[in-house]
Amino acid sequence: MAISANGSTILTYFAVDNAGNIESAHMLTVNIDSTLPAIVPSISGTLGANGWYVSNVTVSWSVTDSVSGIASSSGCGPVTLTACTTGTTLSCSGTSVAGLTNSGAVTVKVDEARVQTLDPSAANSFVANTNTTVTANGEIVVDSNSSKALEVLGNGKVTANAVSVTGGVSAPAGAISPPPITGVSPRPDPFSSLAAPTYSGCNFTNYIMITGSETLAPGVYCGGITILGGKSTFNPGLYVVNGGGLAIK
Repeated sequence: MAISANGSTILTYFAVDNAGNIESAHMLTVNIDSTLPAIVPSISGTLGANGWYVSNVTVSWSVTDSVSGIASSSGCGPVTLTACTTGTTLSCSGTSVAGLTNSGAVTVKVDEARVQTLDPSAANSFVANTNTTVTANGEIVVDSNSSKALEVLGNGKVTANAVSVTGGVSAPAGAISPPPITGVSPRPDPFSSLAAPTYSGCNFTNYIMITGSETLAPGVYCGGITILGGKSTFNPGLYVVNGGGLAIK
């Protein structure tokens, strides 16, 4: 008799002699598990574009074997990634009670930067002027290696989830929250793989905000965007700044 099904199969057998006497029945249990453990990752975080996560990411694992069960596992505890990474590979392996081993792996890319300056050497690459408050729901990254790459003047305030600067910082005590981390390696340009957007004409020209509260809309801003005071809210979308740059003073 051939047995091939996964699981437990109970065989009952007994002997009968030539006189017709039947012995008491015997039972034999045959356990078969020919399937590998199932290793399934679960990724928790906010997924942005092109496979990048734009928030902290937690990777956990489901390790199961529906036949014999799991005897042991390795590397399968939850891991939370909080720093920028162009690709961190996490792996998990599990061994069933039957002795079969399987493994899984997942690669995660994380970039929480909400504001990033790209010039590699500019002084004052990021400046918050007197009485200016900059709040980023994410990380602020300044790639410049200048000794004064990030500067906060007067009563200016900068608040983010994290502030990472390749060069140096000039700011009053307590002006930046949390305190900036300096000397970090510059981040790659997150837009390097994207084609420049096509546009024509101007939706706004020499936009200046002096006071009050305004919500800006995506579009083409010829002559730049200058915010001298008040509260500005940028609606989601594509902003093309054609000359003049973005200045928050």
